Amino acid sequence: MNVGVEDAAHKYSDKIVLTDSAAGSNTINLINNGGLEEAAANKALLVEGANQNTIFTAGEFAYTGGLYDYDVRLGVEQNGADTSKSNWYLSSVSKYLTDNVAAMTSGNRAAYSAWIDGNGTLRQRLGELQSGADNGVWARMFGGKLGGDEFTNKYKTYQIGYDAKAGDWLVGAAYEYSDGDMDYTGSGTGDNKIGAVSLYGTLHNAKENSNLDIMLKRGRIYGHTDVYGKYSDSSDYSTDATSIGVEYTKRIAVS
Repeated sequence: MNVGVEDAAHKYSDKIVLTDSAAGSNTINLINNGGLEEAAANKALLVEGANQNTIFTAGEFAYTGGLYDYDVRLGVEQNGADTSKSNWYLSSVSKYLTDNVAAMTSGNRAAYSAWIDGNGTLRQRLGELQSGADNGVWARMFGGKLGGDEFTNKYKTYQIGYDAKAGDWLVGAAYEYSDGDMDYTGSGTGDNKIGAVSLYGTLHNAKENSNLDIMLKRGRIYGHTDVYGKYSDSSDYSTDATSIGVEYTKRIAVS
C-alpha cells in the first residue's frame, strides 16, 4: 500500500511488527503517498502483534499539500488465536477541505455576487430609459458589504455609460469597475476586482404597451488571496466572464 507508518526512530515502513510491547498509549504518524482512502477501505494492517494493553492512536495527519486534510481513526482486532496479542489497522478516513481552499472558494462567491450586482444596476438604467429619463452620459457608484460565517467582502462599484436613440431603440455602452476587500474571518485576507464592458438596448412598443430589453456584458474577474494559520498559502486568480440577458415585458390592462 502507499500509506506508511513512522516509528520512534523516524523510520518508515508499511507496518510495525512487534515481538513485545509495554502497556500505555502510543501515537502512530501516518505518511500518505497516495491511496489513503483505499487503504482504509481495505482495513490496512499497521501494527501486528501488540500486547492487548498497548493502545495505539493516529497522530495528527501531516499535510503534504492538496485540496484536503484528513481525520484518521484506527481499529483493533485479536491477533489470530493468541488472545494476548492485538493487531491495529486503519479503520476510517474522513477528508475535508483545508482552510486555504475554503477561503479561496469563498472569494469566488464574493466576486460572483459583485458581478450580479453590477448586472442589476444596468437593468436599472434600462428601466430609467423606459420611464422617460434623458439619454446621454450617466454615471453611478454604489457599494456594500457581503458576508457570512466564512468571509466578509466590502466592495465599491463604479459605472459610467452613454446611451442614445437609434431608430426606435435606445442603445448604450457602459464600463464597470468593482474593487472589493476580503476578510476570511481571521484566517486570511484578499481582494477581488472586476473590469467589464457592457452593451445594452431597449425597445418600447407603445401600441402593444411592451418593452424588449437586451444586455451583453463581457469582463474579467481577478484578485489575490493570502491565507494564514495552519496551512499558510497565497494565490492569484482570474477568469473571463460573460452575461447575456433578454427580457420582454408587457402591461395588460384589467378592467
